[in-house]
Amino acid sequence: MSCLPIFVIDIILVVAFLFVLLPFLAYISHKNNYYLILWLSLAVLVIGAILHGIVIYHIPDDLLNGTNELSWFSIAVLSIISSAQMFVGGLRVFDNGFLEFLFSSSGHVYLVGLCITYSLAVSISIFVVFNFLFRRVFGRWILRFSRVKDGEVAHIFFGNNPQTMTLAKDIVSQIRKGKREKILLVEFPKKEDSDFDISFSAAVYDLIRNSDETGFFLRLKAKKSLAEIDIVSELDNPIFASQRIETLFGLNGIDKWIFRENTNLYFLSNDENENIRSLEVFKSLIEKKKAATKIGRIYCHSNKKNYEDRFRSLRVKWIDSSSLMIQQLIREDFSAMPINYVNIGQKSLVTHEESAYKEKPNVGYVTSEFNAAILGFGELGQNAFNFLFEYGAFVNQDKHRSGYHFYAFDRAMATIEDVFWEKHPALDRDDKKKWPVWLENGDFTDVSFWKSDRTIITDKQANTSLSFSTLWPSLNYIFISPGATDTWEILKHLDKMLEITGKNEMLCVMVKHTAPSIESAYRRLKTIGSNIHFFGGMSDIWRYDVISEDSFNTDACKYFTAYSMAADNLGPKEAANRWQTRLDKLSGIQCDDRNALVRKLSQDYANCLHIPTKLKLIGKYDLLENASTLMSSIPDQCPSELPGLDPFAEEHCNVQDARLKELLLYLALEEHIRWEASHIVMGYKYNSVRNEDLKYHENLRNYEELTIGTRHYDWLVVKITLQLYLENKEKFNKLLKIHGQ
Repeated sequence: MSCLPIFVIDIILVVAFLFVLLPFLAYISHKNNYYLILWLSLAVLVIGAILHGIVIYHIPDDLLNGTNELSWFSIAVLSIISSAQMFVGGLRVFDNGFLEFLFSSSGHVYLVGLCITYSLAVSISIFVVFNFLFRRVFGRWILRFSRVKDGEVAHIFFGNNPQTMTLAKDIVSQIRKGKREKILLVEFPKKEDSDFDISFSAAVYDLIRNSDETGFFLRLKAKKSLAEIDIVSELDNPIFASQRIETLFGLNGIDKWIFRENTNLYFLSNDENENIRSLEVFKSLIEKKKAATKIGRIYCHSNKKNYEDRFRSLRVKWIDSSSLMIQQLIREDFSAMPINYVNIGQKSLVTHEESAYKEKPNVGYVTSEFNAAILGFGELGQNAFNFLFEYGAFVNQDKHRSGYHFYAFDRAMATIEDVFWEKHPALDRDDKKKWPVWLENGDFTDVSFWKSDRTIITDKQANTSLSFSTLWPSLNYIFISPGATDTWEILKHLDKMLEITGKNEMLCVMVKHTAPSIESAYRRLKTIGSNIHFFGGMSDIWRYDVISEDSFNTDACKYFTAYSMAADNLGPKEAANRWQTRLDKLSGIQCDDRNALVRKLSQDYANCLHIPTKLKLIGKYDLLENASTLMSSIPDQCPSELPGLDPFAEEHCNVQDARLKELLLYLALEEHIRWEASHIVMGYKYNSVRNEDLKYHENLRNYEELTIGTRHYDWLVVKITLQLYLENKEKFNKLLKIHGQ
């Protein structure tokens, strides 16, 4: 074999190994596992020395150093030096003696070995130089001498983890659309989130992008993390003496980025305690600064219920990932809404309009029950219950809440249920006729759970026992929140169940997942049963618009402004100012009526999110033909109360068409039923005297028992719903058309 083909093959091997090794090294970089780099370097050095030693031993002495014979010690030293030279690009393949032996028939195997170890050594050197030069020297130089421009938004992430990288990528995509923003990633010297998976292609992309000269994404290595400081025992720590975070991090110039109103700070570790410890240090540092310190918004991955009061002085946006998943479903996936899986009442009209639109107009109520099963009742499962209990609350023809049943299963339900019932005092755990909510122990990953002869629910009041396969046909909604290792087992059981039952257009199955590897199983399930949805993917949840809720707040502000203008006769600017005043008051340290404001704010958000559900109850026929008439028929002023008048006959609207008047009445009833359900899941219960601290509310009763002014509130909500529909007709029509309207 000639030397040229062998040389070409070896060059191809080197290039190929470089393309394989660079992503691997980038993968290590994401995990901050630099000990692996050290051991890999030592392994390459040893293997390279062994290969060089073998080659040197076989080379004739006269080709190396004349006629003197090399000792074993000389061979060892020369081998180690030759191996070390590979890390700086040195390769002795073409040296005197090496060339003749390596390109011979007996030496080619050693040539391949040297090429492989050489590619490993060069790759490690490139990686180390890259990390040191760009992530330490060059990055710190930019940080120290760069100027913070007025109006420029900065995002500083503390720690490297899946949430951080996903969110940072989303912000980078927004920057490239023209926004003036910069991103700083401060990594800590410890192994973080070892379960962070990244593909080779993504690793290469990140490796290249992180050296971006535009300054959009700057990765910096800190000496120490905030969470490592014990603020009780280390009050004399240099960080507090200097009042500078850069003293702790060893990153000169970072304080000018942190302490400004246009900087967002992110503590997104999966370790909630680590995030809280970091906030504690940050808060202590702020308090020790003598002058007023400006800070921007802080995003913290934690449950706000446990820490909100402690960090009231900081502008903290608490990110509860379980709550975030449910919010993302409600805001962005109308196909997940319960209204799509119940039967809406319709009325037959023999008119020209009916034949033109080829469908009957809706009457505003539902004619079927809403029954849901929740498999997995941890934090996510309980948030799912709150969502389904509120958005699955519908009015029936008798003007009360339609029938419903909720079944929740968890293998650890014995440790969950008592806390759940305490959080929902309005629900009676023993009265299943009035409150048909079952919390049962059950391991839904076990195949026996799905068998027809396995009793999973015993209704003592009705004297009946049910298996899950018996329960399945009555369900409209199944919400599955498996553990990280249980998803595959659940999908297998679903597959078998759907094969038996077949497609059901009135059943929605929601499965929580984060791994893209189960998408093939998803496609399989879609062919068997309709309305199978996966949710909770990292890229779906950790987006800036989702966690910041900026667009959501804008929509809620529009709703509140329109409602305040109608209810309180305010101008647009005055109504919008009232919204901002409420937000400012809630963000302050002192707020005497905080609980009331939080409750009212939650209803403004809920009314905004409930618009598509009410529109679907109205139906295409009346949205296209009568939306303007319906909206304008509801006056802003509450009608006068007439003694003895049936509450359902009150003149809350002046529309002449009896069918349209009945439709509006059912929509107002729907709003009250939704409002009542939302307060129940917030922990409120009925009392004739309202008390926000004890969560008592006098309006947790039937519509006909309310005052006429309170009833008119529900009618005004319907009016604003129609008004916002008319202002955003294209948006809502597209949404409803996609899902069957």
